[in-house]
Amino acid sequence: MAVFFLFGALCVPVVAPLEDQEVERALLPWFVSAGGEARGVEIADFGEIGRGLRCTVDIAARESVLRVPEDIVLSGVSARRLLGIEARDEDAIAVLLLAERARGERSRWAPYLAALPEEVATLKSLDDDELAWLQDERLAARGRQSREALLAAAARVAPLLRRAVRDACDDDACVERYASARAYAWARGIIDSRALTFRGARYLVPVADLVNYGPHPRAADREYDAGSFFLEYHRFEGGSLRTFADRPCAKGEQLVEDYGDNSNLVYLEHHGFVPSANPFDCVRLELPPLEDATGAERARIEYLKAAGDRGPPSSCVRSRLAAAPVALRRYLAATAMDATRAAECRAALDEWCREPPIDQVAKPLCDAAAATLAAYPTTLAFDDEMLNRSAALSRGSLLALRYRRSQKAVLATLLGDCEALLEQRCDDTEAVVAAAKLGTLEKRVEAFNSWAKNESWPELEIEARILPSHGGRLGAVASRPITKQQPYIGIPESACLTARHARDDPTLGPALEDKFDDFHAMLFLLLREVFALVEVDDGDWRPNLRGPWAPYLALLPGVDDVLRCVVERRALGRGRRECRPPERGSAPLLWADDDASATDAARRWLRGSASEHAVLSYFRSVRRTWGATATAFRATPRLRANFGGDADLAVSWPVYRWAVHTLDSRSIWWNGNRNLVPMLDLVNAAATDDMPPAAPVHRTVLDDRGVAVTRAAASFGVGEQVLEDYGQPNHVLFLYHGFALPVNKHDCVRLDLVIPLLDDDDAAAALYVKRRLAAHSFSGPFLAACVKPHMPPRMAHRLYSFLAIKHDHELPLPSRPPGLELLLALADELKVRLANYSIDTLAAPDLPLGAKVLLASERQLLIELYEEIIEKSRERESPPAVSATPLFDPW
Repeated sequence: MAVFFLFGALCVPVVAPLEDQEVERALLPWFVSAGGEARGVEIADFGEIGRGLRCTVDIAARESVLRVPEDIVLSGVSARRLLGIEARDEDAIAVLLLAERARGERSRWAPYLAALPEEVATLKSLDDDELAWLQDERLAARGRQSREALLAAAARVAPLLRRAVRDACDDDACVERYASARAYAWARGIIDSRALTFRGARYLVPVADLVNYGPHPRAADREYDAGSFFLEYHRFEGGSLRTFADRPCAKGEQLVEDYGDNSNLVYLEHHGFVPSANPFDCVRLELPPLEDATGAERARIEYLKAAGDRGPPSSCVRSRLAAAPVALRRYLAATAMDATRAAECRAALDEWCREPPIDQVAKPLCDAAAATLAAYPTTLAFDDEMLNRSAALSRGSLLALRYRRSQKAVLATLLGDCEALLEQRCDDTEAVVAAAKLGTLEKRVEAFNSWAKNESWPELEIEARILPSHGGRLGAVASRPITKQQPYIGIPESACLTARHARDDPTLGPALEDKFDDFHAMLFLLLREVFALVEVDDGDWRPNLRGPWAPYLALLPGVDDVLRCVVERRALGRGRRECRPPERGSAPLLWADDDASATDAARRWLRGSASEHAVLSYFRSVRRTWGATATAFRATPRLRANFGGDADLAVSWPVYRWAVHTLDSRSIWWNGNRNLVPMLDLVNAAATDDMPPAAPVHRTVLDDRGVAVTRAAASFGVGEQVLEDYGQPNHVLFLYHGFALPVNKHDCVRLDLVIPLLDDDDAAAALYVKRRLAAHSFSGPFLAACVKPHMPPRMAHRLYSFLAIKHDHELPLPSRPPGLELLLALADELKVRLANYSIDTLAAPDLPLGAKVLLASERQLLIELYEEIIEKSRERESPPAVSATPLFDPW
């Protein structure tokens, strides 16, 4: 067998080589004289590949080529018999090999030994610099461990080897040469790279080991068969090993053979070469685990066991998606199932469950392949260029370079299949989604206005409209003149989507029981009605706007993304657990899909603002609630039945998050309850300069008729956008809605203050602080204050009281302004907060507009408050204790 790309740290010459032609002339006659047969082949040199066999006549497939007598085969059995030693095959053969080399021309195998390569490079022989060329630390660590194991084996075998070599040598120099650890490493390299394996035993087979590797022309069509293909053409018969051609070989061509179903890692570790083409090459990918937050692990495992799988599939994936084994496809399908779906598959084991289509389960595989390829520091193209300039590389480095290049080639081919599959699925999805599309936004607005008028609400003086002046977003405009304090919308509570509707629903209400609060009662009603917006009739997908709130729901932001998920799930495959998340929205809850990404986004876009922590706290709270809700939902069959085949979709993260955001950003409150109110939730927020100075804050009241009435905060002409003062500071508007107002009279800056209590260091001092906090109605050593210039006395008094406790000052009196020490304490807090802002954040090109307005307005308010504190400080004491000039300039 050929050994390509040789040499390495452990590989050193142990004898001087004969001239190549002399070796080639001597080996075959020796082989024949020892009883061997070589039919129609001769030894030849094939350049970089090295020695091999060339056909001297046309040879047919399955024709016998070589017959090697068993008595010239070096094996563990023959080594133990000839040397009288007890050792495992590799060690016994290594000792025999070196003892015979020590005999030189006296050895029976002298011509064969002279033909062996003087240096062998495999994974275990690469030094640390050469291992670095793999660009794979896990594999490099494996190489270092193999190297250490080889040296340990050399020390273990040393006594046996020394005795055997001493018997063969004429002097001490000979003993030192052939009994060394380096000589043992060479022998093991020869065995690893050239020995044939039959039924677990190793054999060095002269001449037969010259047949170089070439994948069989039909290898790509062959299933993995654990090496049986190779054994089909190599058989022990009548005291000899016979080798048969596994394909035709024309006269003058090199005779090659398929070594079996091995990945390139096998050839790197044991043979010392990397094939340029190998249909059985694979790359190890990080498959998704069966365990996740859904708790469906046991159900998934039971499904896989019922399907006949005895354990996880191999994570070494070949380059063609179509070649993905059924066991791997089932595993990928299982990771995407909830407990109910896994139980269904276990019970039914229908065609889909037995052999899931690769196009419906490939996404995690494709994602893992993309991540693996992206983790390499160099590209495939770069490696190709390096191979073209490889003259200066050591052969160990070249071997590592060829291997890493082969891994990237597998990944690139796999990702090409993924891309083609994605394009096909996108085409399929778009066709189905297009058929079920709810219509253009213009048509939806028209249908909604018509529906609202036909509902005959007691008051309706507004209509929905697309606002070109506001980036094409929706708003409400006056359909007839509206005067200040006139009721412009009065909608019966019965026409709103409420928790009461959910609990009174004949199928949903009983299923909710006492497990779910009013928020989630509304959430499940909302999702059930949204899912019903599309239907299938005789195989054709179409919109369904017959539901009680359908025209209103069709206008909700993000509803198309949810419906895409519904259509994909129903029409394009049952194996998907989650739909694709919608594109990033302006609201912070929609910025990221997991905790790590949310943390990164909040730190990147909200640096310096207390909203960074507020956004993360909100995101994590929703994630925790999602996990608990999903568990309870799956344990409630009657509730699942409301969603039919879409049950697991209702509690998928992207859909659940969308529903939470919809309720948190659009609900109208009265009598302590939230409600989704058609038309009214289209009324946008007014900046302070958009409304008259005395305009009241928005308020909706449920009157004696059961009608939710909202009165106008100002007068509006026909066609003019109707606005409301939401009455909230920017950090609240931003957290739940994703926007902030440039001019907002309700604005203030959230300032999170903390008193560090180190009980272990000074328990008495900590107890003193806790008692002071409790005595002044503070629930703990923290305060979330909302500060701004010219704070109302009550707000300022509580802030200064907390600072007094934090710094152990005398508490301020409500009737008197704070003393100098408290002003300076607040000034210090403001300086720290202002120093945390970064001008680079505001300049980030991908910074959401809402975050940009929020940060700018916060910093401006803090600067104004700081300057106010400076001025008050000057008035308290002399000489001045603070700088007379502002420390900060606005952005």
